[in-house]
Amino acid sequence: MILNGVFRFGIKSVRLTLQQLQSASRIDLPSGSLRVTIPGSIEAWEISVIYFRAGYTPLDFQSASDYDVRFLLEASLAIKCPSIPLQLAGSKKIQQFITHGGLLEQLLKNAAANGGEPFSEDDVASIRKTWMPMWSLDKDRGLGAQLARKNYKNLVLKPQREGGGNNIYHDHIPAFLDALPAAEYEA
Repeated sequence: MILNGVFRFGIKSVRLTLQQLQSASRIDLPSGSLRVTIPGSIEAWEISVIYFRAGYTPLDFQSASDYDVRFLLEASLAIKCPSIPLQLAGSKKIQQFITHGGLLEQLLKNAAANGGEPFSEDDVASIRKTWMPMWSLDKDRGLGAQLARKNYKNLVLKPQREGGGNNIYHDHIPAFLDALPAAEYEA
C-alpha cells in the first residue's frame, strides 16, 4: 500500500513496504542521502526520517532482499526510528543479557572510554536496583521455564513483540506454557 500526501506544515509523507522499497530506494553517493521513487512517478524524493511500522519480527522479512533493504536504509543519513542499534537494545534477548550480573556494570563503567560521562559505583548500583532479572524459556537453559512454572504468580512472560499487548500474566502462564510447542520456547 502506498500512501502519499502533504500533511500539516507541508511535510510530505510516503508509506512503502520493504518489498516496494527494494526497487524504489537508493542512496546517493557521496552525500549518503536516501532517495525514494514513488511507483508511477519519475521524481525521487529525498527522505529525511524513516519511521518503521514493520520490521520488528522475523515474519516481517519475507526474503533476504528485505534484510538488504533494511541495511540500505540504515546506511543512509536519514534518521531511523528505530535505528538497528536501538531496535536491538529493545529486544528481550539483549535485555536479558544486560540484567544478569556484570554486563550492565561493564557497559556503564566503560561509558567514559566511549566518549560518555563516567558512572560511579553508586550510580551503577542505583541503576541495577531498577532492573528486574529476565530468563529465557529456551530448551538449553530450561531455567526460565522452571521458574515460570514455579513462580508464575510473580512473573510476566514477554515475547519479542512491541507494545506489551502480547504479554502473558500470572495465573495464565501455566496454561500458556502447556499449550506452547517446545520449538517456540526460544521466541
